[in-house]
Amino acid sequence: MRFAQIGRTGSSEVRVLHEDDSEGVIKTPGDVLMNMSKLRTGMHRDDVGTWFSAVYEVRRPGNFSIEYNYDDEPSLNFPLVNSQFAVELQRFPRSPEATPEWLREKADAAAAGDE
Repeated sequence: MRFAQIGRTGSSEVRVLHEDDSEGVIKTPGDVLMNMSKLRTGMHRDDVGTWFSAVYEVRRPGNFSIEYNYDDEPSLNFPLVNSQFAVELQRFPRSPEATPEWLREKADAAAAGDE
């Protein structure tokens, strides 16, 4: 599963690899989306903020891994307006050193009224 969120807007994709090596995409259950968002909130620290995206992989017989992206602009399934980047920094403050340039630029554009 890939999950990404900026501000209050997010997207996800769940890919399933079947035993016959065929792949499928399924709709992410609503409670999974809610729990990923809660996890993001719970992992916030004022100095580093929180992660923008995560890749969660489950393998048989129950092994899993998760990778968090704290720095790179996430790829969402749709474009965001700049105001969501400002919301991100309001909800999840970061120190100047931990704020990526792309996030600062888009949040500043929102403050200047550029959508």
